[in-house]
Amino acid sequence: MSLLGVFSQKFNTKIEYDAAIMRITNQPGLQPYVKEDVREGWAYGEDLRR
Repeated sequence: MSLLGVFSQKFNTKIEYDAAIMRITNQPGLQPYVKEDVREGWAYGEDLRR
């Protein structure tokens, strides 16, 4: 949650976050900073976040 607060201050905007799906809902351009795509061979545990 503190990371979202830092984003909000850095980009000077309000951020709405849906914890159930782990996505920023109103600023889609910031989503790659929250959860990067998983590299090939490192997919272990990805189904735990869904």
